[in-house]
Amino acid sequence: DGESSASKVVGGNLVRPKGPSPDDEKLFNEWLDSGKLLVLKGVACCVPYNITVVPSEAVGGDAASAARAVIDAVFEETEKVFSPFVPTSELSTINGLAADVAHTPSDAMKTVLDMANTLNRMTRGAFDPAVYPLAQFFKKA
Repeated sequence: DGESSASKVVGGNLVRPKGPSPDDEKLFNEWLDSGKLLVLKGVACCVPYNITVVPSEAVGGDAASAARAVIDAVFEETEKVFSPFVPTSELSTINGLAADVAHTPSDAMKTVLDMANTLNRMTRGAFDPAVYPLAQFFKKA
């Protein structure tokens, strides 16, 4: 692991990486200036984001607009399905259902619920996706 004195690197000494190359920022800025990279910033779902995009030549003309359209569509879908702050979101709908009412989840919600179930089992309950409604209940009490 390179940390303890008992460790030994087979085939030679461990050369610990020194972090990013001093040329990384220079290269990044050159690519940014030449249009090989785009940096798109904004706020979605109340969270600021900063996304670096490597545009495909297949996009053609305005790569920034094409990338922005994809990013906006992903965030819009995410908010529509998963936002606890949007009353019409799928998550808000599920949270508002009575205990005996069934809901057929969207594909995106099913993927997240399946993963939450897997994480709950793998952590023997340490990961509990049901804790948010419980925390909200006690916050109001």
